Amino acid sequence: MDSHVARSLSSTDKAKFHIYLLQVTISCGFPLSWLNNLEVIELFKFLNPQIKLPDQKILSNEILDNAVKEFDVRMLEKLVLDRIGITLSFDGWTNIREQKLMGTVLTSSDGQPFIWKASDISSERITNVEIRSKVEEMISELNELKIPLLAIVTDSAPAYNAARKRLQTQYRNIVFLPCYAHQINLCVGKIFKVSSEFKTTSQQALKLAVYFKNANNKYFIGKL
Repeated sequence: MDSHVARSLSSTDKAKFHIYLLQVTISCGFPLSWLNNLEVIELFKFLNPQIKLPDQKILSNEILDNAVKEFDVRMLEKLVLDRIGITLSFDGWTNIREQKLMGTVLTSSDGQPFIWKASDISSERITNVEIRSKVEEMISELNELKIPLLAIVTDSAPAYNAARKRLQTQYRNIVFLPCYAHQINLCVGKIFKVSSEFKTTSQQALKLAVYFKNANNKYFIGKL
């Protein structure tokens, strides 16, 4: 038993061990620097003196990069074989650093979502021309990857609506849909206006949302 616990890791086991470390880091919400903690290092030395922990730099670069590449390969293998076709969804939002991001998700016909990419568009204008250009780039890239595209779901903001109407006349083999979450949000908003209790609750929720969006509160948000 002792010899098994203290065994050195093969190259295959080492790669698997690194993936487990990355999964634990993400799942538990640990900072990447936890592997540099002396008490953590001592714990792993006690469990197996033959194991050498990677440091924060290796975890955030080499190990993370390899994991992303492996995930991308598995994702593409699944999506290419999707006979019905996948759905491309994208939306923009602003993070706590006040960066404007566009996130893209590919959803297989069996409902499994895959995060495809996230782009920083802080320096770009959000007009229907720019949106059409980005959508056409994504359609072209999916065609090159030989991933069958069935539908595209976009935000319901005016610029996205204008771009969607132009694109659906150009790509008649693709179904273009607005974001139903936005439509539901509008409906719920009208319902909340009917009840004074709902209206008060929604106002309090908005105050909470404004707090988290305020860049001046980044320090306190980071402590949560």
